[in-house]
Amino acid sequence: MDLYQGLFQDRPLRAREYVLCFDQKTSIQVRARVHVSVPPSPKHPQLVEHEYERQGALNLLALWDVHRGQAFGRCYARRGRAEVEAFLDEALACPPYDSARTNHLILDNGSSQHPSTFPSWIAQHHRSVQLHYLPTHASWLNQIEIFFSIVQRKVLTPNNFRDLQLLTERLLEFVTFYNRTARPFAWNFTRDDLEERLKLLG
Repeated sequence: MDLYQGLFQDRPLRAREYVLCFDQKTSIQVRARVHVSVPPSPKHPQLVEHEYERQGALNLLALWDVHRGQAFGRCYARRGRAEVEAFLDEALACPPYDSARTNHLILDNGSSQHPSTFPSWIAQHHRSVQLHYLPTHASWLNQIEIFFSIVQRKVLTPNNFRDLQLLTERLLEFVTFYNRTARPFAWNFTRDDLEERLKLLG
């Protein structure tokens, strides 16, 4: 919560210090409708065929830059450790993260980036990265989930893609399009709010 407010260890974030949220939107099904959808008109909403043929699934890996309001995404057929490493290698090689003083990376405890093994790989390959693991069952504290909800509404609803390649192209095109006008999310949930919520649970 402090990082979202531009603080780290009770001090303001410095120049070239970035806050990045990471996660995976997994198993995105590719559904090819058996009949062409009818576009919306003033007299009726869009009509989407109920029946479909499955064309596989893919996974979207993404970073959200909290204070710059920019997203970086890539699609993979699998969702293992190798894909996470390849994704972060590419993302962190891009400016401004390649010359950062510190890249604060907020992430969950998923098996592909588990805290028992992943920090050693990060320390070896990306010394600018400082990991900040979310508590278990606290994915709602990760701002990347807001971006994923936008993707779900704007790209994946309705789900009607003829193949994996088309879905991949549509997702990556949307990331580029979204970044043109993107702004940081208006996040108002602070450390004090979290502590109050925990008191109610205690």
